[in-house]
Parts: sequence; C-alpha cells; structure tokens
Amino acid sequence: MKDKEKNDQSNAASDIIDILAELIYTLVADTLVFSWKLISDSLSNNDGVKSLSLDNINDSTQSINSLALGYSTSQKKDLLFSDIDTGRHNLVVGASGFGKTTISENFIENDLRNHISVISFDPKGSTESIITLNSLCEFYGRKMYVFSEHYHTGDKFNLFKGLDTTQAVALIMRSFKWENGFYKTKSETALYQVIREVRERDEVLSFHTILKKLDEEEDKKSKEMIAGLISYLQGICFSSFGRLFDIKSNDEGYNISDIRGEGACLYIGLSTQGYGDIAKGIGKIFLCSLLFHSYEVLKERNSLNDKLLTNPISVHFDELGSILVEDFIDLKNKCREAKIRIYSYIQSLADIDAVSPFLKRQIFENSNNIFIQKQCSPDDVDFLSKSVSTIASKKLTKIIENGVEQNLGTTREAFQYVLHPSMFSRLKIGQCVLIRHDPKCVDIINVRYSKTSEALSTRKAPLTINDRVLIRETVDLYKSTQKTTNIDMFS
Repeated sequence: MKDKEKNDQSNAASDIIDILAELIYTLVADTLVFSWKLISDSLSNNDGVKSLSLDNINDSTQSINSLALGYSTSQKKDLLFSDIDTGRHNLVVGASGFGKTTISENFIENDLRNHISVISFDPKGSTESIITLNSLCEFYGRKMYVFSEHYHTGDKFNLFKGLDTTQAVALIMRSFKWENGFYKTKSETALYQVIREVRERDEVLSFHTILKKLDEEEDKKSKEMIAGLISYLQGICFSSFGRLFDIKSNDEGYNISDIRGEGACLYIGLSTQGYGDIAKGIGKIFLCSLLFHSYEVLKERNSLNDKLLTNPISVHFDELGSILVEDFIDLKNKCREAKIRIYSYIQSLADIDAVSPFLKRQIFENSNNIFIQKQCSPDDVDFLSKSVSTIASKKLTKIIENGVEQNLGTTREAFQYVLHPSMFSRLKIGQCVLIRHDPKCVDIINVRYSKTSEALSTRKAPLTINDRVLIRETVDLYKSTQKTTNIDMFS
C-alpha cells in the first residue's frame, strides 16, 4: 500500500516537472522568436528607409507651397526647404531638359529669402539667366555684380587682390591643363619672376601686365619655353572677357571678399560654347579664387573676417564638369566653416569621371543631399542604386508539388534595392530622387515650379507693380493654405 502511494506521488511529481519543463521550453522559444522578430523588424526598418516603386514615380501630386522644394511621393507631403540642411553641400545629377534649372532657381530663391548671398557659375552665359537672377536679387534687396562678356555693367574684377605671390602664380597655373611637366615648370618659374618684379616696382598686377612682361622676354629660346602660357594669357586678355580684368590700379576691381563683404551676389557667365577652353579656364580661376577666399576667412580672426562670416554665401556650379579641378574637393571639404555652401550641377557622372574617378566618390561622400534626375547610362544607374544602398526584407519560398503551390515553405532574410537601377530611367521631367545621408532619407520628389522666377525672368526693366502682384499671388496662395508662415520676408 505504501509502495503504491510512493509511486503515485512520484508520478505526480514527474508530471509537474514535465509541465514546468514544457512551460519553460515554450517561454524560451517564444522569447527567442520575439527577439528575432525585433531584430528582423529593425533590419527591415533601415532607419525608416523604404523601397520605392513605380507608384511613387506615377504620383503626379504637385506642391503650391513657396517654402517647399516640392512634393514627396513616398511621405505624401511637401518637402520643405527647412527639412534640407543645404549647408552640408548639395549635388544635382540630371540629363539636359529634365529640370536642373528649376531645382537651381528654387534653391537660389530660398537662399536669397533667407539672407544668403549667391554666386552663380553659368557656362551658358545667357541673358535670360542674368535677368532672372538680377530680378530675384532686386526683389530680395540684394545688389548683384555681373561677370559676362556681353552684359555690360561696368564692373571690373581684380582676382589678384589680397593674394601673395605664390597664390597669384597658383591662380593662373591651376586654371588650365599642362600636358608637359617640363614646360609647366618653366612657365611657373617665369610667372614667379614676373609677379615679383611687378610688385617690387609697385606696378598694377593684372593678367594684362603679366602678359606684357612675359611678351617682353628677349631670349628667343626662353620665350619658346613659355609659349603655351603666353598663348593662354592672350586668349584671356584679347577675348571679350579681357576688359573685365583690365584694371588701372591695384585697388580697382572686385574680388570675392569685396562682394561678400557687401552682402552682394555675383553672376559669372562663362559662355563655353563661344569661348571653349578660355571660358573654362576663367571658370577655374574663379573657383580657385573661392578656395583662397575660404582660406583667408579662416586663417585668422579679425574684424573683417568676422564681418564676412556674418554674410553666408551659397555657390551654384552649373555644369560643374566644365570647370572641375581636383582642388574642388579641398574647397568642398573645408568651406563649411567659412559659411560657404556648395550646390553642384552635372548632367552625368561621366562629367566627374573625365577629371578623376576618385573625385566622383569624394564628391558623393561629401554631399549630404544628392538629387538625381533621369539617368540612362547602365554604369551610372548601377553606381547610383548602390549609393542609395539596400534594405533588409523577408523572402518567402513556397513548395510546389505537381504544379500546385503548397502551404509549406520557408522565410529567409534577403536584401533588395531601395531604388532599382531601372527606376532612374523612368523618372519624369520635374522629378528627382533625393538621397540624404543624415538624417537618412531616400525619396522621390515632384519639384515645384517657381512662379516667382517665371514672373521675373520675362521682364526687361526694373520691377513694376504688375511684377509684384504676380509674385504676391504666389505668396497669398500659400498663405491661404497655412496657418503660420514666414511671409514678412516677401514684403
């Protein structure tokens, strides 16, 4: 009898242990499943980045908000300029005719609205571009200087002002390609001698005086060594651009610091179609001037530099490939502290590859905001898709028996493109993909068409009452849809 009771107690204890073991096993299994789900969901979330599809491209919703770049088709809301940290540099890649100019005009107007001076590099050098920018500057109360061979304002430019001899030599030497290192060294040596001589005699330092001194070289062999340099300077001085550099004293003419100190804007028309390598070389000269300006501002703290830092500037390089030099990355890496923000516009990645494949990667890594419009090159779209990166997702595999899908299968982690390479060729006019590094964002934007620029670009005279009415209509339209806006800046 006692043995039977002991057996019953033993069986009961065993049952309890089995139940507890099953509960513990179930709890551990559920915990592991829950933990894996959290990890999986975290991987799939990818900081909020989601895969984009044709539905996003086919969404044609437009923004009428004048404080927005456009409409986000993935977030289903306006993308405000305040959501984009443009101070961390910007890159726009887009085929001709797909809206780079619209993006540029939106950013330029937003910078002017926020009291940021603009420097615009325009390789087309069109009168319409000058009128549009000048009108925007006038509307927002900014003076504008014009560097253009056909738009006469009387402005002259002295890019040697404030430079030491080494910088003055570099300004010229970096502005065009040297195929032969020997002749490059000879030309550089000749420039050092001439510039030192001009300054020792307290003469005017300009492209014209440098050319005159080099041309006076009596030794025929020495002159042959620097024939390429002389020919290049002749191209500048004897072209229609020459009068813009023809100063009569070292105090005459403007440099970047002068223009920034006034809180003014600068249009640089390069007309590469009409002047080819000469126009591109002048563009590189201005680019190097910006690099030296950034250096001077950060070199020491004084009242002048402190004043310059209170006047931030944005620099827009349209068709950057025309004037791109490897020193550009130095400007981009270091100019943020000098309160300079860069906007670069190119038609394709080949524009950068032509200078250096390594430079392409550097420019992408140093641009926080990348706007990509229609691209068709297989190499380019593959690079861009990889730049956007991939996201984690779940891939379901089903078992098929005798041609019939079964309920059995497996689920595994897989990675897919956020934006498939084929999507870049399907972007429409006025659309772009926004890749933002921080905070991480991948989006498709329907870019807003600026009615302000449209109203101003057609005028040929100072702003009229009708011009202001057209612009006011844009403001009022936005004002009617928002409770609070920063409208006072339009007054």
